[in-house]
Amino acid sequence: MIEYLPEAEVGSFIDPKRLEKQKPEKKPGIEQYLPVLQAGLRLMAKEKNRDYGEFLNEEGKIILAGKSAESDRVLVAEQEMILAHGLDREEYRRQRENKQAEIAEMALALLFNKMLGNRFLVARASAYDDYNNGVDLVIIDKTTGAVVCGVDDVVSHFVDVSAPKKEDKIAKKMKTGGATIKYGATFNEGQMTRCAQRNIPAFFVAISPAELEKIVMALEENKARNTMTELDVFDRMIASLEAQYKNLDDKNLDPNLRANLHKFAASLERMKQAR
Repeated sequence: MIEYLPEAEVGSFIDPKRLEKQKPEKKPGIEQYLPVLQAGLRLMAKEKNRDYGEFLNEEGKIILAGKSAESDRVLVAEQEMILAHGLDREEYRRQRENKQAEIAEMALALLFNKMLGNRFLVARASAYDDYNNGVDLVIIDKTTGAVVCGVDDVVSHFVDVSAPKKEDKIAKKMKTGGATIKYGATFNEGQMTRCAQRNIPAFFVAISPAELEKIVMALEENKARNTMTELDVFDRMIASLEAQYKNLDDKNLDPNLRANLHKFAASLERMKQAR
């Protein structure tokens, strides 16, 4: 039995294109919020630079400065050319910005800054430390001057928002002395000083695609007060950092890393109060 199109008349011309399977209309992806995140990072950088000088670029990343800055910029450019696989460097950066992982890093930087900005300096790690030291976010305690931790973030597609591969990577890093941040900073009596940091506690935070979308939507609203979505995700992140810290067996860790972990524990309590 031949089935005709319901609205077609027998003997009339039927456009073959109408017989093709209709593709569902593509919904806007998470990248639609990129302009909101970029604007937020520019504002964050402007505020930090007003207080601490030229410390962050417009992407909210720590600017390379010092004796080896120029050679490190050259190295970063070479690394990006390799990662670009033949693409123009600017095109590679544009495509990278549209990826979910990059958008998550931007959103989490803004979330942590919104929640902790009064007591901590939150910044995206420099391009050098991102590529060479595996650090995405840097959190510095303004009270003690300690670099609280180097944070590696990940988008998790597991139901429990776990990240086994990232967990293993961080565990190995801690066993070998923790994270290194070449372009970091410390505080002394409220004054920020640039400096490299070694034996820094390394942790990770994982966010689900659903949480990420809710966070960027909340950030888009640009409310001064924290939304329930932001508070819920932030609380889970802090709980994750605390669990990672408590699960550490620090007996065989580098002594300097152990000392920094004690500083982290004190800073963690201040993080809990920040909300």
